This record gives sequence, structure tokens and C-alpha cells, in this order.
Amino acid sequence: MKAIIKNSEKVTLIERKKPVILSDQDILIKVIIAGLCRTDIYGAQGLIKVKDSVILGHEFSGIVIEIGKKVTNIKIGDRVSVMPIFGTELKQQMLGIDLDGAFAEYVLVPANYTYLIPNHLSFEEGAFLEPIAACLAVTKAPIQADQRGLIYGKNRIAILIKRILNIKGFKNIEIYDYQNENNLVDHSYDFIIETIATNKAFQEIVKAVKYQGLIILKSRTFSEVSLPINAIVKKEIKLFGVYYGDFQEGINLLANKQLEIKDLFGKTIDFAEGIEILAGKKPYDEDKKLFFKP
Repeated sequence: MKAIIKNSEKVTLIERKKPVILSDQDILIKVIIAGLCRTDIYGAQGLIKVKDSVILGHEFSGIVIEIGKKVTNIKIGDRVSVMPIFGTELKQQMLGIDLDGAFAEYVLVPANYTYLIPNHLSFEEGAFLEPIAACLAVTKAPIQADQRGLIYGKNRIAILIKRILNIKGFKNIEIYDYQNENNLVDHSYDFIIETIATNKAFQEIVKAVKYQGLIILKSRTFSEVSLPINAIVKKEIKLFGVYYGDFQEGINLLANKQLEIKDLFGKTIDFAEGIEILAGKKPYDEDKKLFFKP
């Protein structure tokens, strides 16, 4: 099968044997489409450590073609998406980082991390379920619908978070474009959700949040950033990290037509062009989700 791997030197398109089911609880999926994420680019460019010669990619959807002997919740022919983080809260493995991922023609995963995609949803929508679940995580934070909130950073994730919060009854939510807008007004927001973690971002966020307000840590930066600790302590600001919400809730939001996402989709490209982007040799529009097709 065709697969995009990251070895110690570069990102490469190779031919590799199709995975074989070894566990009674595993399933083999034919990848129909896979989404490109910032994490994939970080791994491809060596900004985060990945397993040597790992197949990259973790956002995808496809069709089940084989199942283990003890799999009962999934059958051959099912259209599925996968939660790509396996294991316990304290010991996790991720597709495309620790385990072979979805930038391939086939991927092997445990059945209990697999979710059925309703027939009326597209494979692109199925591949977009991972970022939806990641954005649903903000609803775990101790925030109230009548509070004033800000999403720091104008990007695809910020737009998705705002739409999800609107569905949940949050109407007083703003998106702040730090690149094109004036400075924020100090002490103005009950909570602020960051979608870009930089030193400058946290300086602005801490000033803008109210006394005893809440900062929700959303982005998964892999570089260290500094926090204005003195200001955080004096304002008694609370920090709350969020990771993932419920995958099935994301499916339900799409299936019930509550959440619109198709305007966030970009183009679909082949693996050869995808390698150029992963390696940083070719730019792409990060405001739109880019898809790879095997």
C-alpha cells in the first residue's frame, strides 16, 4: 500500500505491506480521506518527536474491510471515523505519532475507538470529527452561557469553537484576530479561550480577562511559552486545560444538522502534493481544512 512516513531524515512516500490483524479486538480500515492537521506538520518537520518511520496522519474516515474475531460493535462495510488517541489518560498513544496513522491506503485500529458515520454524512465530515471532538472539549470548562467570552485567534478552530458554544446557548462570544485588530480592553471577559499559544498571546489574554476570570488552554503547542505569573496571581486567574470532548456528540451535531462545517473545508489533494506541504516546501491555506486522498 502507499503510505507517507517520517523517518529520521525526511518525509517520504513509500510502498508498505498492508497491515494485518493481530488482535481479536482490532479492525482494518480502508482510508477514503484524511485531514491535514498542524500536528502532522509538526511531526513531519521534526518539531515534535514521532516514532521513526511512522505513518503520519490521524484525522480520517474510511470503510471497514476486516474485523477481529471478538469485534461485535463494527461490521465489514461500515463507514467509520476513529478517535486517534488510544490508552488511559496517563498513558496514551496517538495515531501518526506513536502508531502508524492514516496517511496510507489502510490503517489498523482498536474497534472500541471506532465510530459509525451515518450514511447521509460525507467522508469529509467523518474525517472532520476529530477537530470537532477537540473543540467540544471547551464545554468541559466551568463556564456559563450568560458570561462574556473571548476566543483568542481567528482561525478554523476558533470559528468551530464559537459555533459549538452558540449551539450550547453561549451568545456573548467574540473571536479576536490578534493580527488585524487593536489591543484588547483590559479586564473585560469572564473567560478567554486561547487557540494560539505564544508569549504575546498570554500577555494579552491575562490583561483582558476579568479579576478571578478563567483562561481555557486549548491549543496543543509543542514549544514552551512563558506566562505572566505575577499578573495571574494578583488577578487570581484560573487556568483550565481541555483536550477532547465526546466523539459521538460530534457525530450527533452533524447528523442533526445543528453544526455547519462544510464552509471550513478546503481542497483534496493526492499524497505526492501532500508531502510537499508536510515538508514545508509548498504553502497552503490553513484557514480551510486540507484533505489527502490515497
